[in-house]
Amino acid sequence: MDRLKTNELSLGLDQGFRGDLIDNFEKIQNGIDGQGDALNKQIEDMLGNVPLQDQNEVTQARIDVNGKSYDTLKGREDATQATAETALSEERATLVEVKNARTDTNSKTYASIKERLDNQENSLNNNINDKLSQISAVPETFVNLAALKSKYPTGKAGIFVTADNGHKYIWVNGSWTDSGVYQSVGVADKSIDPIKLQTTSVVNNKSGKTYNVLSGNKDLYILNEPISEAGIVNVTGKFSSGTVYLYLLKKHSDKFIVIEKSVITVTEGWQSIFTNFYAEGGGDEYIGVLGSVYYAYEGGTGFYNYSSADNTSTEFITNQLVANSDFSLFTTIENSKLANVIDKKANELGAKIPINQFKNGIKDLSEYSVAGANTTYVFNDPLKQGNIIVHIKSNKVQNANIYIVKKDDLRFTVLKKINIDLVVGENVIDMEYTSDGSGYEYIASTGVVSYSYKGGFGFYQISQGSTVNNEGDVFNADDHTDVTTDFAVYPEYKSDLNKKIEKISEDIDSITPKLLLTDYTMPKYSEIVDPVGFVGRWFDKTVNGVRTRTTINQGSELYFKVKNTTTINVNFVLNSDLETPYFAYSIDGSAMERQLITTSSLPAVTTDEHIVRVVVDGLNEHEDKWKGEKGVSFNNVTVDSGGTVTGVLPKNRKIMFFGDSITEGIRVLSMDANPNGNSATGAWPFIASEQLNSISYRVGFGASGVTTGGSGYVPPLLQNIDNMTASKTTPYYEPDIVVVNIGTNDGKSTSSNFITQFNTALDRLSIKYSGTPIFVILPFNGAKRSEITTCVSDRTNVYLIDTVKWGVSTTDGVHPNQAGGITAGKKTAEYIISVLGKNYFI
Repeated sequence: MDRLKTNELSLGLDQGFRGDLIDNFEKIQNGIDGQGDALNKQIEDMLGNVPLQDQNEVTQARIDVNGKSYDTLKGREDATQATAETALSEERATLVEVKNARTDTNSKTYASIKERLDNQENSLNNNINDKLSQISAVPETFVNLAALKSKYPTGKAGIFVTADNGHKYIWVNGSWTDSGVYQSVGVADKSIDPIKLQTTSVVNNKSGKTYNVLSGNKDLYILNEPISEAGIVNVTGKFSSGTVYLYLLKKHSDKFIVIEKSVITVTEGWQSIFTNFYAEGGGDEYIGVLGSVYYAYEGGTGFYNYSSADNTSTEFITNQLVANSDFSLFTTIENSKLANVIDKKANELGAKIPINQFKNGIKDLSEYSVAGANTTYVFNDPLKQGNIIVHIKSNKVQNANIYIVKKDDLRFTVLKKINIDLVVGENVIDMEYTSDGSGYEYIASTGVVSYSYKGGFGFYQISQGSTVNNEGDVFNADDHTDVTTDFAVYPEYKSDLNKKIEKISEDIDSITPKLLLTDYTMPKYSEIVDPVGFVGRWFDKTVNGVRTRTTINQGSELYFKVKNTTTINVNFVLNSDLETPYFAYSIDGSAMERQLITTSSLPAVTTDEHIVRVVVDGLNEHEDKWKGEKGVSFNNVTVDSGGTVTGVLPKNRKIMFFGDSITEGIRVLSMDANPNGNSATGAWPFIASEQLNSISYRVGFGASGVTTGGSGYVPPLLQNIDNMTASKTTPYYEPDIVVVNIGTNDGKSTSSNFITQFNTALDRLSIKYSGTPIFVILPFNGAKRSEITTCVSDRTNVYLIDTVKWGVSTTDGVHPNQAGGITAGKKTAEYIISVLGKNYFI
């Protein structure tokens, strides 16, 4: 196309200008025409021989239904063919899959997938119904029909049982229908004692009452309903949804101590909460709740209120009692003595069937008097099948290993090992091992074992150079089965029944709250008529014209409580020739504090009720106690005008201790054997009593023994059992336990003389306190160990406490210091609990 004229255009409207414009228009037209001709020729070349009327249709055919344009019609056709082939392939695969789906795992082919699914659904429903029919569901239980209707007034699916008549109820046609006695088939009339079936106690069932008022969720509400039965405490109540804190509290005056706490998420309405709280049932325990609970303004015993309570507190102080109001909460006391029931049944079974067996017989261990070598023996008596308990006799106190070994020719493999401290005489060890009865398992031991020269099958002895230490070890042994030596060892086979009973007891113990006896800061008390209660050896004596109650024994105690007074004076009359004694006191379970008896006033208290415990803590060892009756003389307790003094006595177990200066508490605090160095509350009997939640009754005198008298002119042990001074006999007292620790001062006595006199004293204790467990402690320094063991070994109801490994620290090599008293006290308590059990002291 030719270039147009621009700068060369004439600016005038003359003939020349018009000629230039005409010339430009002609060039433009020629250019357009030329480009149009070229474009038409290009289209014709592309379309070829396609008729003109079809050329527009072909262009449109290159665009598919989705608006996608292809470069050529062939390109679109190729894409369409590929899609069709893919769809056809998928359809073929689907057809095969559908065909396979019509056939089940049993190769049965159905006409359609729906037919197969319908058939499987019916089978599944039938199987589920069959399984459900085999399931024994535990129904929900209510006290009575009224309680059931109260909780489910519009009904609920399921089976529900009422405890008052044992009937089951179901919801039918809009009402609760009685369906007869629940699971009564097979139980004969009057064949079960209902008392034996009772495992729960509901003192005040409130589930049938109406509670419309909702408490706040910031205050602690303590039900004015003391728990009067022992057991596991669960709580039922009507709650508002949210979090609540439930408390088991023990009340002391205006103080509520937190014993247990449980944090629970609750929903709206009635529900039972299983807390696992354990109550003693002494009437001083209460249930508290911090959270929203429904209550009524009247109809109840009221509650204590503690505003804006801190849920982390360990105690709450309040006397704010709101009368009449009735909280919806009530307790269910679960029977806590199921283990006792099981034990009783086990004993009944044991009387009828042999629970444990001695398949090879029982040996009379008194016939085995020869001491073997201190080495490893395998006793030639293959074990039969069973749970193995080993009976073995030792002629001395020793640490030993007891094994179960497997024999392979003269090589033995240790399958089980028990390390144990053996006592003199018979020892019984539960190996916690079940032998298979293959004939290759034997009992073995490392230590000194008693034996007899004949009557047995010989033994194997560890070879020189071979060693044995741990389970899995293998050792070689020499064969001595050709001799008739018989060792004082035999197996007892504990039956699976007994093992299962023990497992049940262990399971019960594992879910039973673990109470520590030391959790009790104060004894349980009973009020008495007299203004003061006395424990220990007290007698009437006039001193300097004043009538007193007097004692010559450190560790004697007195108890009282006061009210409406801020001052307390414990008044004594001086009755000592050498030095002024000390007493120790505790107010409301606080730690013991010492002061001279010439200082009578105790720290100021509030006008609320307080319990005071006083212990005679420190005397001079050499006061003329026995003949001159020198000791501590108590006059009275004085308080403010209008105040009251009431005597109380502890209800806890009483332990009577007999002994010497170690029992009395001489030189506990220092080397001085005077009031400054002596302390009854620092001595081991006081510590042992605390550990056992018990009260001590102390009879101990310095330098005294079984065969010798002691300081202050006191006689030997036998005489002070029945006499408390030279001129006064001992009033009868009924202890729960007797503990004897004596013999340290009998070094000059011959063995035969000591044994004779100690046996006489033990005979007297066994008669005077008939049926009471007696525990004899071997002196901490090992004095008269063999003689004391001889006296105790053949007695029933008398238990020997070995102290050889206690490691009691002392002030002077003999008398325990404060740390030694704690060690000895705790060890003594542990042994006594191992014999009598913790429940004996609760």
